[in-house]
Amino acid sequence: MRVEVLIYDGFDELDSLGPYEVFRHASRATEFDLSLVTSTGQAEVTGGKRSHLQPPPREWTPQDADILVIPGGGAGRPGPGLRAELEKGVLPKQLREIKDNASDDFILASVCSGSVLIAAAGLLEGRPATTPPLSPRKNSSATAPSSPTPASSTTATS
Repeated sequence: MRVEVLIYDGFDELDSLGPYEVFRHASRATEFDLSLVTSTGQAEVTGGKRSHLQPPPREWTPQDADILVIPGGGAGRPGPGLRAELEKGVLPKQLREIKDNASDDFILASVCSGSVLIAAAGLLEGRPATTPPLSPRKNSSATAPSSPTPASSTTATS
């Protein structure tokens, strides 16, 4: 099973490295092809807490992934991060295209404010989504849940 964890400038390190570590540990029992990926192919990515990651030079081929994890980061601050990605609009368009062309069992998952990027792609229309209260919801058509609820069987937010 191929799992990709997306990172972008300003991403929250815990939102991405936490799931990465969980899948890495789970790979002891089930084989996962696990990668940190960027949608731009950049050689170095700077996290919101100023960590510098150099993902392996691997072409991003999300159509081959079984699971794609979208972290949050930078929702409440100016500069690199979620707000900047929303303003650029490129990543939400990429996520929409990926989901539109994915197999029926493809899972798109988000952590924290990463759900706002999925909502900006129009993939949470009228569905409950879990996101922190400070996340920018103006680009979101998702509804706020009364309790953490997966958006659907193939799109999950936490």
